[in-house]
Amino acid sequence: MQINHLELEFAYKYPFSLESRRVISESGKDLDYKLFNYGLLRLQNSIDKKSLAIDDSLLDSTMLIHILSYVYARMIVSANGNQSIIKLFCYYEAKRSIYALLEDKQQNIEKITGELGIKIQKNNNFFLITFEDYLKNMPKTEEFRLIKQNLKNGNITVNKDQLSKFLLKRIELEIKKNLPIPKKDLPKEAFEYSKKLIIPVEKIGINLKNDVKYEWINKLLSKPIADVRHRTVNLILAPYLSNVLGLSEEEAFKVINTYINKCKEINPDTNVNESYIRYQVKYSKTKGMKPLSYKKAKELLGDEII
Repeated sequence: MQINHLELEFAYKYPFSLESRRVISESGKDLDYKLFNYGLLRLQNSIDKKSLAIDDSLLDSTMLIHILSYVYARMIVSANGNQSIIKLFCYYEAKRSIYALLEDKQQNIEKITGELGIKIQKNNNFFLITFEDYLKNMPKTEEFRLIKQNLKNGNITVNKDQLSKFLLKRIELEIKKNLPIPKKDLPKEAFEYSKKLIIPVEKIGINLKNDVKYEWINKLLSKPIADVRHRTVNLILAPYLSNVLGLSEEEAFKVINTYINKCKEINPDTNVNESYIRYQVKYSKTKGMKPLSYKKAKELLGDEII
C-alpha cells in the first residue's frame, strides 16, 4: 500500500499515532543501520532539553526518515535503560507534538485527540473539551480546578496554553507505552549507540586546576563515560581531586559520586558504589597519589577515557 503525503505529514507530527505505526509498518521491518545515527541525534536533543522543530516544507523522503528515527530513538533509550532519560525523551517528544497540534487543522486535532480518548473541538483560538473528558484528564494544579473553568453546553473552554498543559501528560503517557523495550528484543547496535549519548554533568562547584597538564581531566569531569570507571576513579579522579586540588575527603567523594551517577545514565552496569569511592579517596589521600598522565591514561585505559 502506497503512503501519501498527508499520511506522512500526520505521522511526522505525531510519531506515537496509529497513522505513524502504519507508515512504519509499510516501510519494512529490516533494520536500517544508518538510521541509528538519526535516532541518536533525536534522543540527544531530548537529553539536551530541546524539542525538534516541526518543518512543514520537508520532502516526503525526509519526513519518512524523521518518522523512522523515532523508532530508533526508542531502541537506543531502551538499551540505555535509565528512567530519567526515558522520561526526558517522552516529555520533549510530547512537547514537539503539542506544538504541531495547536496549529493543526480541526480534522487532525479531532483525529489525534480521538486516539487519546479525548473529544476536543477547535473554536477560533479556543478549544472545547467535553466535561466528562475534562474530569478524567485534568491536571492536578490550581489553574485547572473545575471551579475556575468556563462550562457551557457540556464543554469546558480553554485557550492554547491551557490545552498544551492539559494534553502534555496524556501524550507523554502514550509515548511511554512499552518503554523500555525488553533488552532481549533489541539489536546489539542499540547498546553500542546508547554509549554515545552525552549526558551533561552538573557543575561541580570547585575551582579546577588551570594547568595544561590537567586540562584533559577537567574535560573528563564534564563528560560521563560508559566503561573503565573503576580505574578512572582510583587512578585519575581520586588522586586529582585529593592531592592536586587538595579537596577534603568528603568534597572529593561528592564530586566523584555525582560524576559516577551521571555515568550510570549512559550505562547503568557498574559496581562502582559509594563505599568504593570513599575507600579510593581515602587511599589516595593517605598515599599522596598523583593522577595518571594523559599519555599513560590513554595507554592503559584507551580512547574511552580521553
